[in-house]
Amino acid sequence: MADDQSNDKCVGSSSVASATLVTGNVSTLAVNSRPRKAARKWRGPLERLMELPLEVLYLVIESLELRDVLNLARIDKAFRNMLMSRRARPFWQAAIANTPGLPSCPPNMEEPQYAHLLFDNMCHGCGRGNTSKILFHWGVRYCKECLPLRIIDQRELAHLFKEVLQETGVAKPLYVTMGGQVHIKEMEEFRQKWEALEGDGPGRKKLAEDNAKQVVLRRTHASTCNQWKANLGYARRAENKSIRAARLAAIKERLREEGYTKELQVIGDAILAKQSFVNKPTPLTDRSWHAIRTDAIRFLEQEHTVKIRRVREGVVRPNIVMFLKVYDEWLQAWDPNWYDPGDLKAIHRMRPADFLVMDEVRLVVDAPAGCIVFPGNFEYARPKLLDMVVRWYAQQREALNTVFRDAYPALPQDTEPIGLAICSYDCSSPRCGGKFIHYPDILDHRCSMLRSTVTIKGSGYVNVIEESMARLSRPLPWQAQHVRVNERMVDHICELVRACGYDPLYASWQELDAQGQRMTCATCAAATDQGTDLEVFDWRRAIHHQAEFMHRDRPCKWTMLPEEVAAKVRAFEARLREVPSRPWRQLFYRCKMKKSCWDVYDYDDLQAHARDAHGMREELQNEHYELCWHWHKTGNDLLHGTCVRFTRAGGVKVSSRYITVDDVQEGEEETAEVQEGEAKAGKLDEETCEEDMELDASAIFDQWISSDAFGECRGS
Repeated sequence: MADDQSNDKCVGSSSVASATLVTGNVSTLAVNSRPRKAARKWRGPLERLMELPLEVLYLVIESLELRDVLNLARIDKAFRNMLMSRRARPFWQAAIANTPGLPSCPPNMEEPQYAHLLFDNMCHGCGRGNTSKILFHWGVRYCKECLPLRIIDQRELAHLFKEVLQETGVAKPLYVTMGGQVHIKEMEEFRQKWEALEGDGPGRKKLAEDNAKQVVLRRTHASTCNQWKANLGYARRAENKSIRAARLAAIKERLREEGYTKELQVIGDAILAKQSFVNKPTPLTDRSWHAIRTDAIRFLEQEHTVKIRRVREGVVRPNIVMFLKVYDEWLQAWDPNWYDPGDLKAIHRMRPADFLVMDEVRLVVDAPAGCIVFPGNFEYARPKLLDMVVRWYAQQREALNTVFRDAYPALPQDTEPIGLAICSYDCSSPRCGGKFIHYPDILDHRCSMLRSTVTIKGSGYVNVIEESMARLSRPLPWQAQHVRVNERMVDHICELVRACGYDPLYASWQELDAQGQRMTCATCAAATDQGTDLEVFDWRRAIHHQAEFMHRDRPCKWTMLPEEVAAKVRAFEARLREVPSRPWRQLFYRCKMKKSCWDVYDYDDLQAHARDAHGMREELQNEHYELCWHWHKTGNDLLHGTCVRFTRAGGVKVSSRYITVDDVQEGEEETAEVQEGEAKAGKLDEETCEEDMELDASAIFDQWISSDAFGECRGS
């Protein structure tokens, strides 16, 4: 019986609490007795929230801050119906009071609107997120795109302000910013009320005065809210700063446990704190440490290597500068007969960086920090100069042989690749014009583009030398990794050597140079008109012709000129080698599949780039790349553009497309050197024409024009 009475008492008290319970100074809400749809099932800490007694639930809500009450109202329909009712206003007022430093709700807004304005970063115009700027004086958030569409200049409302001033004596019944801007929505609401009170003078005056008072209150409230927001930002930044400091200390402690105490002392906190894995306002946990451990250790090792290299470079750099002066003296004392009497450039192909990495020079340059180095310390290495040159050439020959054998394994084992005509190398930089270079000229190629692209990762002596040379704009030490072999062009060169009558697996480039054959491209000749010039090539120029865009996929058909005509071409070339040459251009390709692709490639490299960087397997189309030309201003070593023409009268005319005298400058800019070059070229052309007239080439021409080779060349 007692239990029944107690149960009845509990039920009765719950009913009263549901309707009129007052907890503290906040009235509670009546429970909605209407049937509701089944809400989605909560999970986690809020799963049993509605099972709490109402008194406890109300006490929990009263202790929340404004942001938490706003989030609670969005959990489901039950909380929304409860907290968005007008009877729930005490909860919102208590939440505002619980939020530290937050001003009270302005008179022109409801508490839920106030909470939405403060804690939702949604634009009130377009609904876009991440809108951080709050316009407290108007009670809205606008993004950069919506703000100009929602305001109007006060000068456009001059007639309205003038009318209000004349009738009521109120100058500005609307809120006007320091920039003279008025909220369009506020202006339209005031205009509607103003026009509705037409003829009602007291009503209009009361409307204008009330609006003016609201403007004063809103201005004061907006100033307070802006100060609260600024203080909130200061507090958040201070909190984030302390969290970052604690995270940095925790990461350092973890790194010390990993055995990186020495590296931490060298690097310092300032550099470490700027890294992305450290500069986060989140505490470090075991899980987050496992996620960043690899990045942290990698950065620590790299930065420690850089620090050591900088210190070592500061010690070695003065000694390097000192050796550069000694190196000039070595060049002057060098006798060309020491190494190879037929190679006058033997020591000149070597650069200071090549000597710096040798043990004889390194012993002086890499002296300990306490030692003082003088130029005389390098004298002990001078007697070993010849040995250093011989050893360097032997190392580079071995490296180049290995590079070519790896790319072209079909070579016989008893053959040294660097002596073959088919053994040519390209610069590894795709933007460099160094192509099809034979030994030993490849040792003289020191691409300046490699200095800007080389990545120095170690702190060893060689790494310090490389970085020092790059900083001094000097060539880097020669390495075989700076060159590559174009396998497709090697196959084309093999066909060219066979056309010259040699076995490509054994023919040397010295043999082809001495043989002196001249040839034309039958593929190009078939596409030209009768009587036009046929470009003539030696075997070196023919390689560059084969690399042109229209011939890259298949080898050219080479037609050898008769020896009489070839002799005339060689004589013409010998005379023309002293004439200044114009720049010639080389074709490259730039990728268009992505805006960040700025490098240029030859066609083979472009295909590899499209496959590796863009996953493209099909054949490249015109929209995938654009053509670009690289201009070369060289001497007359290759004599590009040398042409021959057979006339119907039986003569042979040899000319050049590119190797001409530079254009004469107008007026006073003409120099004696240009005039001398013109006179020399004029005399050369005159002598050549005389030789053409004197040469009775009718027999040569008849034999050539009736041969199968010329028929193949002309496509007839």
